[in-house]
Amino acid sequence: MAEKEAGPSSEQSKTQPGRRALRPRVTALEEQVDCLEGRVSKLEDATGLEHVQPAPEQAGEERPRCPGCRLEIEKPRARRCVWCGFVLAAARGPV
Repeated sequence: MAEKEAGPSSEQSKTQPGRRALRPRVTALEEQVDCLEGRVSKLEDATGLEHVQPAPEQAGEERPRCPGCRLEIEKPRARRCVWCGFVLAAARGPV
């Protein structure tokens, strides 16, 4: 039996030209990302939007939620969930 050479396999040699062709595109995309990150940073500094505070939580009672999809139930006497159609009486039990 003849032994194979220790060089790159034929499969690797097929992918190498593709990788070489992609290298300039990847470099260009990385440069674009760096440029965009710099622009965003400048805009954040100029507008002061870097320290955005989350909206405060509303105080008050939580509305009941549908057990099927977790949507808030607007009307406590509703029979079905308006989103998923879950029969709410099934979760409430006997009245």
